Amino acid sequence: MSESRGVLSKLTSAGGVKAAAIIRTDGAVLDRIRIEPEDEDVFSRASMIALRLSESLGAYRDIREFVQMWIQFEGGLIVVHRVSAELLLFVVADGKAQIGMLRHRIQKAQAELAKAYGGVAPVEEDGAA
Repeated sequence: MSESRGVLSKLTSAGGVKAAAIIRTDGAVLDRIRIEPEDEDVFSRASMIALRLSESLGAYRDIREFVQMWIQFEGGLIVVHRVSAELLLFVVADGKAQIGMLRHRIQKAQAELAKAYGGVAPVEEDGAA
């Protein structure tokens, strides 16, 4: 297993996580775990919509750059997280997923994912990556 796929696989081993993908900001799916090929287009488009919506709202209210978007449904949730300037992480979780733990795992994996997929992770305000 390649290093990049290993990082993504480790993230999807969290309880309640059903699937994940690394998607470039141009919509290209670089890697996926438990996402069927026919679903790639849907998840890619959803990521692009989340990115554009978040960037528009951030610019409108001057709340800076998009970091993460959560969409919660009755049966689970979808997370779109900016890994780097060029990369997004798309996660599908069921209703049993512990949101705090999932958020922690995503933050912890961000730098590894950016490195593994050729991006540079953004630096947060306090200097931590």
